[in-house]
This record gives sequence, C-alpha cells and structure tokens, in this order.
Amino acid sequence: MNISRQFSALALAAVFLSPVAAAFAETRGTNFARMPVGCLKHVRIEDTNKGLIYVIEVYTGVKGGQHVVFSYPGPAQAGTFDAKRRLSTSYYDANGLLVRRELANGVVEKFHPHECARISGRCTVVQSSTRGPTHRLEAKTSRRGNRMHFSDVKLDGWAEGSFVYTFGPFGDIVASQQPGRRVELIRYENCGV
Repeated sequence: MNISRQFSALALAAVFLSPVAAAFAETRGTNFARMPVGCLKHVRIEDTNKGLIYVIEVYTGVKGGQHVVFSYPGPAQAGTFDAKRRLSTSYYDANGLLVRRELANGVVEKFHPHECARISGRCTVVQSSTRGPTHRLEAKTSRRGNRMHFSDVKLDGWAEGSFVYTFGPFGDIVASQQPGRRVELIRYENCGV
C-alpha cells in the first residue's frame, strides 16, 4: 500500500472517520447537545505500525457553528495531560458528523460532505488533505444496534477490507476495529455518564 493510501486508510479508521453522500441515509452523528462542554474521552489505540497509543479527546463547545473537539496525547492512567501538546482539532457539523480535522503538524483533512462512519446504506465521501492527493472512499454500511458495519470498502477503487464501529451514549464512536488497528474507549470523565 503506498503512503497516501496508507495515510487515508489510517485517517478513515482513527477515532474519528471519513465522509459521505448516502443513497438511503440514517444519520447517527455525535449528539453534542447531550455532551457537556469539558467532557473527556480516554481512548486506547492499538496500531500494528505505531504500537499502543493513548489519546484524550475534549469537547470544547461550538465555534463558528461547528462542534469542536481537541485531542491530546493521554496518560494510560487517570491524571492530567499537557494541553500545550494538542494532536488535532476536529470540527463536526450540526448533525455531529466530522467535516474537518487540523493536525498539529499543520496538515488539514476535509471530509465532503462529511464522514461516512455514521451513515447507513451506500456512501461515498471525498477526503482531501493538505498532505497529499484527494481520495474517494466508497462503502456499504449497515447498522445493527449500536454498531455500524462497513463492507465492500474501496479507496480510490481499491478494496480496503471491512470495518466495525461501536457507538456510545452520545452517539460517539467508542470502539472501532479494522485491519491493523483497534480503538476503544477506556472511560468518560466529566461527561455525566
């Protein structure tokens, strides 16, 4: 897999995903109206290339009509984190769907019209990045309870395998599984759940 395809596959799967235009859509975005500002999600990522990673996601509220989430490197145990070491800033639309991510290294990822992770049916999304070429993601998705199953996933026409996402009490992604990468929520903090 070349670097730009590998980057896109990882971006697709991280704790947050890629965009969509759905044929028959059941949208299940993050319900930020229920999520209090200051809610922290402690996340564990197992990646075959990068090893074990801990991340803390913080919901910071609405800015410019979009919901904003900051991500920081996190400790494995409860404790503080260095707010000066932000990994990324993610922007979600009014429906709680990811539309943009700004990485600490200056790379900006855009998902048009928005991520695919929460749409039932066939979806197509265009993912652009200041780091490389624009990619087209196509997938067939189906929802079963609090899980979304991706099958027939294609990135720029190439088969990429299948993925499973599990949603939590806010409709947020609390677990994902895909080839070479597994993400899971360890706990919520200051979230009222």
